[in-house]
Amino acid sequence: RGGVGMDNIDVDYARGKGIAVHNTPAASSESVAELCMAHAYGLSRFLHQTNRSMPGTDSAGFKSLKKACGKGRELGGKTMGIIGFGRIGQALASLALGSGMRVLAHRRTPGNVSVPVHIHGMDPLQVSVDVVSMDQLLAESDVVSLNLPFKAGNPAILGAAELGKMKPGALVLNAARGGAIDEAALLEALNSGHIGGAALDVFDGEPEVNAALSRHERVSISPHIGGSTVEAQARIGLEMADHLIAHFQG
Repeated sequence: RGGVGMDNIDVDYARGKGIAVHNTPAASSESVAELCMAHAYGLSRFLHQTNRSMPGTDSAGFKSLKKACGKGRELGGKTMGIIGFGRIGQALASLALGSGMRVLAHRRTPGNVSVPVHIHGMDPLQVSVDVVSMDQLLAESDVVSLNLPFKAGNPAILGAAELGKMKPGALVLNAARGGAIDEAALLEALNSGHIGGAALDVFDGEPEVNAALSRHERVSISPHIGGSTVEAQARIGLEMADHLIAHFQG
């Protein structure tokens, strides 16, 4: 499986037949993390709105749009909360720290984690990230990102109760799996103004997309392209080749 999840393969059946099943979990981490940051920056400066509304705008519309989108926020100094702290979550933490953000993480395994912050031409700096409870993360984060496995049919990780615990005006990102956020609850929280914006790269029931969410003025969307970069695809090929070589040599 060229990617992280293996939800499109009956793994138990395959292994029961003696068929080895592998994925390539390390290859796309940086690409997914960069997409999360791109959405966070875009939401903070209303780029999703201006890209939709500005083409063809006359001078009056230009001035109106400038005024409407002129109250953006900087991410520096804000808090990024990352739910799920595997490869992708740690890659996102590295980027957020490099942007001057405070980072909180929530995962099943307790204990703080050191992540590398990369500065071109220098050795990575190791920075400790606090691993906290879900409630603390939701209460203190300005941006909450889901970066963990999720199986369709399970209860949403962020439902109405969890969204209600988030800071008023906070942003939420989902580049994990569709259904990890309760989309109906998210739409309600956006309409009430409690959630300031949402970025969705994955959707419940995709390729069908909730029309009300996709058209919402405070929603930034992309068509499940988190790991779809030239660099990630090259790494996927190499990682997959390593699996094949190791399997047949073994």
